[in-house]
Amino acid sequence: MLPHSVAKAAEWIANVLSFLFFAILVVCGSKVVKVTLMQLSPAMKVKMGYIYLAIVIGGILMMIHLLARTFENNEVEGE
Repeated sequence: MLPHSVAKAAEWIANVLSFLFFAILVVCGSKVVKVTLMQLSPAMKVKMGYIYLAIVIGGILMMIHLLARTFENNEVEGE
C-alpha cells in the first residue's frame, strides 16, 4: 500500500487524466455527430448522428460522475 501523500497524488493524477479522456470523448464525439447527422442508417432509417450522440452523452455523464466522486471524497477527508 502506498503512503497517504503518494496515494492522494496518484488519485489526483488518475482523476485529471480520466477527466481529460472524457473531455476528448465529448469534443471528438461532437465532431462525429456533426459529420454523421445527415447520414441515414440503411436498415432503420435513423440518422447516424443520433446513434453517435451516445458517445457525447456518455462522456458528459462520466465527467459528472467523476466530479461528484472527487468532491465526495474530499468532503469525507475534510471531516
